[in-house]
Amino acid sequence: IRFTALKKDVLGSEQGGFPGFLLYRILSGPKDEIDKIGPSPYANHPPKTHKYSFRAFIYQGRGLPAADDTGVSDPYCSIHLGGKAVRSAVKERTVNPLWFQMLSMELDLPSPLSLCPDINVLVFDKDDVTTDDYLGRFNVSVAEVQEGQEMVDGKLVAKPKWYSLYTRQDE
Repeated sequence: IRFTALKKDVLGSEQGGFPGFLLYRILSGPKDEIDKIGPSPYANHPPKTHKYSFRAFIYQGRGLPAADDTGVSDPYCSIHLGGKAVRSAVKERTVNPLWFQMLSMELDLPSPLSLCPDINVLVFDKDDVTTDDYLGRFNVSVAEVQEGQEMVDGKLVAKPKWYSLYTRQDE
């Protein structure tokens, strides 16, 4: 079972977004072997969902692409998970933004979390006159996020981690 992000619809979709995700399982092989496997455990019984709080701490960016003629960008981050999105502040005229901002949202996510689509972080250059320019993105699984957390003095903490951004050519 795997999640796949759908590619952006060329006829238009949410600005800076993509149409969504599909969770699927495809089997291929001789009929007698496929018949032995049986149906998916989720075929007629969707997984239960649970309420989760999501907090993203956006600290900084380094060496972002310059999207403006002046050699800089006006970057912001858009974080997508579970059909919801949050957006950071715009940092003007920089390719090395300092946000130090917390973004949060409440979500209903499936259990087990392995059935949850990846967290998608997209970075854009804010433009006042034209459509915002896409600068890059990264994806991270909810499971990876939870593995990076630990309890310290009764509080849940996660160490900051650098993620490489991918451009459309890299995807």
